[in-house]
Parts: sequence; C-alpha cells; structure tokens
Amino acid sequence: MCYQRVTSIILCLTLVGCSKQEPPIQGWWEPPVVKGATKRQWAERKLLDDTVIHRFIRSLLNQGESGQLYLKGTTLGKTFFDRSTAPKPPGWKGNWTYGNTPSLAAGALADLVIQDQILTADDTVFIHQQIATSSAYRLQAEMLPGYKLIPKDTLESIAERLTTKGKKSKLVDELEQRYGTSMFGQIAMPLFSRDFQTVIVEINQVCFGLCGRGEIFVVRRHKGKWQVVKTISGFIA
Repeated sequence: MCYQRVTSIILCLTLVGCSKQEPPIQGWWEPPVVKGATKRQWAERKLLDDTVIHRFIRSLLNQGESGQLYLKGTTLGKTFFDRSTAPKPPGWKGNWTYGNTPSLAAGALADLVIQDQILTADDTVFIHQQIATSSAYRLQAEMLPGYKLIPKDTLESIAERLTTKGKKSKLVDELEQRYGTSMFGQIAMPLFSRDFQTVIVEINQVCFGLCGRGEIFVVRRHKGKWQVVKTISGFIA
C-alpha cells in the first residue's frame, strides 16, 4: 500500500513536470534575456566580440601597409576615426553619410552568392545578423597598438565648437595640428562569413578636400594571409 502511494506521487510529479511548457531554445547569436533590460541596451551589443574584429583589422592593416593589398599605390597612414562616421567636408555638395558597416548596394550580397559563388546563402544570414547589431561598433585604441584613433565624440565636439565660432572651414587645420596629419582613415565594421574565412571590408582615406579614396572589397584567407578576391566598388576624389 505504501509502495503504491509513493509510486502515485512520483507519477503525478512527473506528469506535472512534463506538462510545463519549456522556453524556446535561444540561438547562440542572440543576447541573453535579462529581466528589466531595455531593447536599446541589447540592440547596442555586437554579434561578434571586439577581439575577433580587431584581430582581423590588425592583420589586414599589417598586410596592407605596402599599398599592394587594397587602395593600391596609397599609403593609408596610422590615424583613423574610431567609427566610420565623419563630419561633412567643407564645401561638399550632396549627401555625406557613412554607416558602421560597408555601404553595400542592393543586390550586392546576392551577387556574391549567385554570380561569384564567394558566399553561401547561410553566410548572408550571418552577415545580416552582424549588420543588425553593428550600432555599438567602434575601433578600440588598446586593441590597435601603433595607431592613433580620433574618437567620434572628440570630432563632433571640435566641429561644433568651430561652427559656433563661424570657423567650420578650420576643422582640417585643427585636426592636422592636433594629430599631425591631414589624411585620415576609416574602417567600417568588417562582415564575416559563417566560417570566418571570407570578409567584406570597406576602407576609406579622407582628407576633407578635393582628395580621398575608398574601396569596398572581399578578402579570403589563404595560407595564413588575406587575399582580395573581389573589389565591389571604389572611388577616387
């Protein structure tokens, strides 16, 4: 009798436990749900860790110092904006916008899959996830030794101060005096394939005048080195 009662209790607890609905399995790329966290807090969390992004950028910059990997014939220099956003150059006509990720035209990813067979459809899903979490991207000085970084906040503060004084055209002069150069680099957040062997990159060289150069290109890892497998677009001013 006692045995039957214990068995019944165990069966009852088992049924109750089984009837409880389990939460859906969370994808590894999704940020953990924290009670009380706002959507904005988690929207600013990148999909990939800074160490992954900066390890790639360091290796790419080291390879590109000779001017033979990208922006061929151009020395990029050692001074970068910490984000791929810069103030509108004096006298520039038209729109002046830089996003945090490479400025890909509509259909560019599809071409890399269908025509070039550089990416897979699964890679494009992973890339879109990176783009969706790119708002927090910025270069970190401690992860790029040997390079000078101009913080976006500093840049905006200088531009605002000079605009207030009616000296917006003096922005380049002040940046050159402070950082010792009139040529500045921009690196958009690189976009990785699922296996991290193929990367979409945008690098620009800006001088806020009638000069500058930029490219969006794809590199692939081969025998420990990055090789350009396609140049998507570019400009020379």
